[in-house]
Amino acid sequence: MRKKSERIFAADSARRDSQAIRADWAKSLPRKGKGKGKGKGKGKGKTQGKTKTWEKKRNSVALAAGELDSAQTMAAIEKLDKRVETSRRRSLESDGTPKLTKPKFVKVSSIQPDRKGINIYAKVVKAPVSVGEGGLSEVVVGDETGIVTLSLRNADQVAICEVGKTLRIQNTRVIMIKNYIRVNVDKWAALKLATELTVNDVNEKTDVSATEYELTES
Repeated sequence: MRKKSERIFAADSARRDSQAIRADWAKSLPRKGKGKGKGKGKGKGKTQGKTKTWEKKRNSVALAAGELDSAQTMAAIEKLDKRVETSRRRSLESDGTPKLTKPKFVKVSSIQPDRKGINIYAKVVKAPVSVGEGGLSEVVVGDETGIVTLSLRNADQVAICEVGKTLRIQNTRVIMIKNYIRVNVDKWAALKLATELTVNDVNEKTDVSATEYELTES
């Protein structure tokens, strides 16, 4: 049986051998800094040899702000997608044909200066008369409220303006000739014989084109 002093000596020898092995192993590792140990100060401590750098995370502040409310953004996108889908579904369910509205026809006596889009049914009171140059003709038409003078340039339209015939006149506009009203049947207007109704009585006492107007500043 070994004596106690021998066991202590053997333990001390083993500890010294272990320390020597650790020291040799530490020397074999590459050194990261000039300092040693855990002391404080320049060149010492665990952080020696390490450099902090800035790395790009986003390209704009907007992206950073967007990330903060990404949940709200996604909710808004989902809501918009639902609205678009609903609109698309309704569009597919409909036939896609635009609804046509019936033209509104007015009476001759309601025609005023600078009025546009005039639709009237009127009876030819006087035959067309050629005025000026460029093939311009005028014809007097009317209904039970009054008469008015049309300005025509289309020879085919002039040809159908026979006295006693009822005309369907659409999308015309008023032009002022020497301060008097003329209903201009231009290329955008339509003039043809009416087949759906007939104007019988005409009030020739009220001549819309016989009233002189004066242009004033308001």
